[in-house]
Amino acid sequence: MLGWVKDYCPRVKFVLKCDDDVFINVPRLLKYISTLKLWKRAIWGHISKNSIPSRLKEGKRYVSHNEYNYAVYPSYVMGHAYLIPVGLVEELCYTSLHLRYLFKLEDILLTGIVATILQIPKIHNDKFQNAVMVKPCVIERSICVHGVSEKQQFDFWKKVRGKNKC
Repeated sequence: MLGWVKDYCPRVKFVLKCDDDVFINVPRLLKYISTLKLWKRAIWGHISKNSIPSRLKEGKRYVSHNEYNYAVYPSYVMGHAYLIPVGLVEELCYTSLHLRYLFKLEDILLTGIVATILQIPKIHNDKFQNAVMVKPCVIERSICVHGVSEKQQFDFWKKVRGKNKC
């Protein structure tokens, strides 16, 4: 992703990485971006702290001791959605490609391990929701909501663009 952005999007100011089951409240995102300093070295999103690697082999996020031999991950920005200033893209890309190992959990690798190595601050924002909150006012006030079906995507967009503002 970072290599593609570096090669094909040199004029953008920010990159929003999000999963396909995330509703993005575009007006709220643009309003938030307008408040940010372009020169700031930071990654914005929902921060996870003191997260423990899953050692259950059947789990989707299983990580063996060979892959990661520490008891706790560094703080990281959860992968459902995070915002990166484009000025960090090359630095993050270069460093992640030159680590001794590859780590399959991209959010922990990029926003946790690599960002820690590069001393990039992670800035928490509650408006990067990690759970579906179906109340219209919560959706309207959020930048993004994780765990949204295709049908809900359209329903949420109608709520955000509707006349019944909170």
